[in-house]
Amino acid sequence: MKKVISLIFLVLIVSCIFDSSEDEKNNQNQSVPEVVDLGPTDDEHDICIAMSYSDPQPMDENLKHFYILVTASEGSPQDIENVTVEIQGKNIEMEYADYGKDFYIAYFYEEYAHTYSYKITVDGKTVESEITVPNEMFINFPNELIEGDSVYISWTTEKNPQVIYLEAHQQKLDWTVIGGSGTNFAPSERNFTIPAEWLWSVESGVEQRVIQMGQYNYTLKDRFYFTISDSPFRVY
Repeated sequence: MKKVISLIFLVLIVSCIFDSSEDEKNNQNQSVPEVVDLGPTDDEHDICIAMSYSDPQPMDENLKHFYILVTASEGSPQDIENVTVEIQGKNIEMEYADYGKDFYIAYFYEEYAHTYSYKITVDGKTVESEITVPNEMFINFPNELIEGDSVYISWTTEKNPQVIYLEAHQQKLDWTVIGGSGTNFAPSERNFTIPAEWLWSVESGVEQRVIQMGQYNYTLKDRFYFTISDSPFRVY
């Protein structure tokens, strides 16, 4: 359970608590780089909501298994005491948990849809909106890592999401990260070479190496930051 929770936090931190940088306007004729969207900055939101697919997925292709997390944004002074969540008009029963950070979590099944309506209430403040689900991402993970080498990775997805990111790091068996890095990409990017130092910079204490690709769409309304993601990973 601890391993699963740690991975959930990795997804949440990447997709919901990343600072953004200045966008660059895309203009092919002038060879200006495409916009790389990092999402809103920390000072633009107080509450983070992260929703993603969760294994195991059901055999029925029309039914999906999700988890959803609600927590205070990084740097927010707010302590969350009461949370209610509705997805597609259905109440989702949230459970409180404390794994170094207070959050509310739930696992649930829902029929697949291109967009999901949501209604989130946190300590009496309610936000309602819709969010578009990113298409499934297929990643060409390497079968094994070669010590000291960089790693070429490629991916495909049917439709560009708002955000694509990659994380590569070194860790202990308890999922404590002890070295690594990450980056975001323009939505149309489809390959990247991971620098060797992201995976091989620590000389001792490393028990696992992780490569995680992710994509997500988001909404920002009334200081509620909602992300929906697909974030495959591989542990070596």
